[in-house]
Amino acid sequence: MANGYKSGKTVDRGAPSGGTMRLRARAAENARRPSEHQEVRVRQLKAGLSKHAGPAVLIASGSHKGWDVAIDEAKPRQWFAEVRGPSFYFHFQIPRLEVVHEWLRFINGGPRQGRSRSTSASELIVGTFLGEKVAIVRDSEFSDRYFLLVVGTDGSLPSCLRIPVAGEDLVALREALRQVKAGLSG
Repeated sequence: MANGYKSGKTVDRGAPSGGTMRLRARAAENARRPSEHQEVRVRQLKAGLSKHAGPAVLIASGSHKGWDVAIDEAKPRQWFAEVRGPSFYFHFQIPRLEVVHEWLRFINGGPRQGRSRSTSASELIVGTFLGEKVAIVRDSEFSDRYFLLVVGTDGSLPSCLRIPVAGEDLVALREALRQVKAGLSG
């Protein structure tokens, strides 16, 4: 797509001119610079997290092939899960430690059990992020695909973060969660 069109044809236009190079450099610089709205939202998120999370103590962790899962206790009976995959990092509050057992059972293909609320048998709510629900959703199309899902509202508009976990990533996440479960049990 060297010519900027989606026609499938590639046109070699030679080396870009100095003006084109300056425009590309300016566009790249602007793409790296967050917008004012993004900067405000980041400050809001940091402020929200700082009032919930204090000094935390690691109580269990697991790691396998680029996936890390850790459970921290920030205050008595206030726990957080930290999930780090090959291309993302996510930190959210969990209501109780048993969520790890329920999560592992759920992604092993078992039925949803325990006290976690759910809107259907294909979803397990595992925690909250800034007051919005965090869920694991079983894909209806592929049996080895799940989604880590955060659904919320920003004003009147719904928003959603959907992170797919499938194949080898699912195997690695299962193993990391199994190690966390063992650490919590032992």
